[in-house]
Amino acid sequence: MPNTGLVHESKAFLSSWLRNMELKNAGGDEAMLREIATVSDEFILKKWLWRATIVGAPVFFIAIPIFLWVLGFIFTPFIMEIFWFFAQFGMFLVCIVFGCAMYLTVISKKNEPK
Repeated sequence: MPNTGLVHESKAFLSSWLRNMELKNAGGDEAMLREIATVSDEFILKKWLWRATIVGAPVFFIAIPIFLWVLGFIFTPFIMEIFWFFAQFGMFLVCIVFGCAMYLTVISKKNEPK
């Protein structure tokens, strides 16, 4: 059985860190500060997971493979294998972030009061 205390603590830590980052980026905009203060931790976490997925997917699945294809004409195959390993690791992380975003979105839909 998974340790749900660790999951909830990690989720709370990450959402508080993201909330602080949003507060810092809001500057002195009072309307934005009030909006950030009223949204839930889960909403902030979902928002940033979806942002990372939407930005990361085209970057890691389209732009980086094209860039590495061009670099393949310059570098040796050994170096290209290292670059491809890191590109594939980035693709894996994007898939994990997408899975977390889907999980949080589906779970929150189930737990909403009807």
